[in-house]
Amino acid sequence: MNLDRFFPLVFGLHCFAAMGGTADVFRVSQLSSSDLSEPVSVKTLWGEVQRPSLPTHVCTVLPARLTPKHGSIDALDANPKVSKPDTKRLQDAIDDCPAGSAVKLVIDSHRKSGFLSGPLHLKSGVTLWIDDGVTLFASRNPKDYDKGNGTCGTATSTHEFSCMP
Repeated sequence: MNLDRFFPLVFGLHCFAAMGGTADVFRVSQLSSSDLSEPVSVKTLWGEVQRPSLPTHVCTVLPARLTPKHGSIDALDANPKVSKPDTKRLQDAIDDCPAGSAVKLVIDSHRKSGFLSGPLHLKSGVTLWIDDGVTLFASRNPKDYDKGNGTCGTATSTHEFSCMP
């Protein structure tokens, strides 16, 4: 039996315990939906941290347009000339969404579950809600991150950053 795949879980639990966590971490799977609506906080060395909560208002629901194969969209993103990133569609939805709301990414009616995007700028107070089973993939095309001078992804002799974060 290959135990390497369990290392992140065991390592994470040890780190959690070292920071003052308790065995209650195992109770997460037993929570009911009413438990999730109650505010929960965790005291840490850095202060009290509240459980994140999703906005009650969803301004836009975007269905996925890509079908990942074995958890990957390499075949769809390998050739930048035929790649179809969702960056503009995602950014437009974020820009049109008021603070306190969410843009929700969902699986479409044909079980497509993938989004492909370059850099996105989230507005203050707007949540990008990636629903269960949906994957937001980052584009591998350097041009999607270029600041306009065409040198993102290339070695240059200047100290200028040519890629968007």
